[in-house]
Amino acid sequence: MNSPHYYLGLGGANHDFSACLLKNGKIEVAIEQERIDRIKHSANEWHRDIAQDAITYCMKFKSIQKENIQTVFHSNDIVALPKIFDSIKAIPIGHHLAHAACTYYQSPFKEAAILIIDGHGSAVDSANGHDNRETISHGIGRDGKIFLEPVQTGRKRMSSASWTYITHNSLGSFYKVISDLIGFGMRGTGKTMGLAAFGTARFLMDLKQFAFPLENGGFHFNPYGGIVEYIKNRFDRSQNVAQTAADIACAAQIIFEDAVINSARVLKKESGLKLLCYGGGCALNGLANQRIMEKTGFESVYIFPACGDAGLAFGAVMWGWYNNVANKKWRPVEQSQVGFQAFTGKQYTQDEIETALNRYPVLFNKPADPIKLLVGRLLDGQVGAIFIGGSEIGPRSLGHRSIVADPGAPGIKKKINNEIKHRESFRPLAPVVPLENTLDYFIFDGESPFMLRIASVRGQWREKISGAIHADGTARLQTLRESVNPLLFKLLKEFGKKSGYAILINTSFNRKDEPIIETPEQALEGFIKMRLDFLYLDGFIVEKHSPWISTERE
Repeated sequence: MNSPHYYLGLGGANHDFSACLLKNGKIEVAIEQERIDRIKHSANEWHRDIAQDAITYCMKFKSIQKENIQTVFHSNDIVALPKIFDSIKAIPIGHHLAHAACTYYQSPFKEAAILIIDGHGSAVDSANGHDNRETISHGIGRDGKIFLEPVQTGRKRMSSASWTYITHNSLGSFYKVISDLIGFGMRGTGKTMGLAAFGTARFLMDLKQFAFPLENGGFHFNPYGGIVEYIKNRFDRSQNVAQTAADIACAAQIIFEDAVINSARVLKKESGLKLLCYGGGCALNGLANQRIMEKTGFESVYIFPACGDAGLAFGAVMWGWYNNVANKKWRPVEQSQVGFQAFTGKQYTQDEIETALNRYPVLFNKPADPIKLLVGRLLDGQVGAIFIGGSEIGPRSLGHRSIVADPGAPGIKKKINNEIKHRESFRPLAPVVPLENTLDYFIFDGESPFMLRIASVRGQWREKISGAIHADGTARLQTLRESVNPLLFKLLKEFGKKSGYAILINTSFNRKDEPIIETPEQALEGFIKMRLDFLYLDGFIVEKHSPWISTERE
């Protein structure tokens, strides 16, 4: 009997490394390195064998050895593969091409325009000691073939110790610089987007001197052209540094959105197509994503949940399969199957879960009707976590590794941000809603299965579900099909019958600056350390020991 043939995908740049295994054109398992090494973005991973823990996780889950792997396809940022693969054929894929393959081959579109925007991609050429890197690329996916060209490149300057990976003419780098200068660090772009809702545009015209869109769909930005001095001066002269930071974030967000819209409009005009596949780290900005739908003429946009560098492993191996291996023609994903693509982690067995439960000081039982119990606790204002099935790929928890709560409970946003997750109080929490109930509460068109689009909340609901909306009356929405997550769907429906609204807060099961939890052990450790009221662990209702119960043997 022949051994199964697998193809390994590896992705990441200097951060967000991941691994996935493909068999017969299907992703069998995938995981981000950070979920295992517990270091956010695996920021130190590039000093070691790349994604070694993620590779081991995938191979162990499928019970295979390196001899079962036919080829390694990887983003060409990874210049040195783990030594275990020295004898295996390895094929590098360009950074933006891997992003494009990730979003197009996972999409429900046979033909679509492709837009890639990030910090920087692969080197296009080198001059005067600087690499010219792709920063914005336009292309077309048609009948399984991808045609992609950079429309903007930028110099990757290496002279600054603190800004080693900042690139000229990069929209992603612009947003990173802003995030760093207002105090969130280079990887705090999500915080910047959240803070923008609290600011005004008073610095917009000034910031446009340093960063602005170009007619060809590109973007101008010189990180060493005075923006640092300008922002430092704003803070030095400020009487309210918190409001100044919010106002800078607001102005930067407007510039970011305008640049994305401009590039998408140019691509729409040049391609003449109605559908768009969008990828790269900038596609995590939900505010800009929503404006693509509203302002560019595209009828539908697909964004893969791991649209940042963690998705490069998917794109590399899928491009390799359809362009180097397979004789079969690519077929678009069925629309009804799109939501399933996020859940790529291994599913833990009941034996593994029970073994973990018996190692921690918790009480647990397996009720016949867990939904009834969970609804009751949520209505009482309790906050709980859900752990079911395989984990999500990408930075959003989508119901398999989530913290859930009633969005109408008094003070719920403060409780979750300050007391449970220990993060900034302005950080927004997201709502999840059954797909068919979306229009009852939100002004929205289409689906948002991966929490990557923004919707306006209907006025009559803004006060009732205030815990799940932004300061400007919008929300980063997740829509849910019943087939994708039957348990969460039923929980939403039953909660709606009791509360009057079929909406729950859904935020990631982690604390500030920690990766989302992956294993049952991590779930239990997090549950014990965090001020959560309950944990639903794949069929078990878990509670913490009461003070009168000894956790030690006499």
